[in-house]
Formats: sequence, C-alpha cells, structure tokens
Amino acid sequence: MNTRSLVRLLFHLLITAAYFCALIGYQLLPPMPHKRPHEHFAGRFKYLTYWNLIAHFVFFAVSCILDLLKTSTTGFFTLAKIKDKLYAGIVLPYGVFVVGMFWGLYAIDRELIFPRVLDAVFPPWLNHVSHTVILPALLIETYIVKHRHPQRREGLMYTAGFGLMYLICSWTKVKGDRRDATEGCGLGSPCTSKSGAAFYPFVRQHSQ
Repeated sequence: MNTRSLVRLLFHLLITAAYFCALIGYQLLPPMPHKRPHEHFAGRFKYLTYWNLIAHFVFFAVSCILDLLKTSTTGFFTLAKIKDKLYAGIVLPYGVFVVGMFWGLYAIDRELIFPRVLDAVFPPWLNHVSHTVILPALLIETYIVKHRHPQRREGLMYTAGFGLMYLICSWTKVKGDRRDATEGCGLGSPCTSKSGAAFYPFVRQHSQ
C-alpha cells in the first residue's frame, strides 16, 4: 500500500469512527426538554439529520472496505459502483442540504433549529459531527477519490427515492404514534410555539 492509499484509508477510518461514535452518542442522549406531547412523536428516525448520518456512516464504511480490497476482484468493482451511486445520489446532495439548512437557520435564529435549552443535554461534539464535519469530509472525499457519477437521471432517481422513503417512513411512524395523543402538528409543519418551525424537529428529539 503506497502513501496515498494509506492516507485515504486513514481518512476513511477516521470519518467512519466519528460517525459510529455519533450514532452511539444518539443512543445515550438523555431525554430532550419537550414542552408539548406532540413533540414526542416518532423518535429520532423522523429527522433527516439522523437519516443523513446513517447514510454517511454506511458510505464511509464501504469506502474503508474498498481501500482494503484488491482492485482486481469482482467484489471491488461491485462495491465501487454502489459507493459511487451512494455518493452522487444520496450522500453528497443530502449532506450539503443538511449542513446548509441547519447553519443557515442557526444564523437567522438558532431557536428555529437548535434552541439554547438543548445546550445542556446535547453535546457540542455530537452537534458538529452531525451538522459540520459532514461538509469538509465530503470535500476531502471529493478531492482524494475519483468517483464515477451515474447518469443525471439515475442520480436524481436515487436522490428522490431516498427522500421519498424518508417521508413515507417518517409520516407512517408519526401517524401511528399520534393515535395515543390528543394534539399534534404534521411532519414538517410549523408548530405554534415561539421556537416551533418547519425544520425545528431536526434535533429536538433525537433521543427517542
């Protein structure tokens, strides 16, 4: 393994480990300081931040495996195709969207996306791994690894398919959890409180 390959492997291992620790960190979070019953619906899986983190973890884990496989094997080419499709169709577009949306709303009014009350229970490192590290990791990945992008139509299909799957799973779970509640707000719709906004649920309830 030459120096370039070793650096690439170490980078992929580092990012994979960071995302793995973040996923474990979500499991260990204490209860979030909710104020209304409807904010307990569906748990962390209704938030795009969490789905995005899982997708990035899978992507970089596959990258680690590819770094260790011989390029002449059939398994290498199969995994390489899967990785390129993940990169172009899911990891890159959703990674940029989540980071841009989170910090864009944070700059306007942090209460819309990450209220100050969460500072006491949501560790800064977990917030930055979920909403900051993702972008520079993608930029480095783009620089050090050459990806073969699928055709535009195919890439858009993966992007739309991932988004549709997220919406269906989230909405189904929200509807199921609503049966035992007396009030609520729809997926992605603004709530009525001062801190309620369309993207506020991104981090409000990761611990459930």
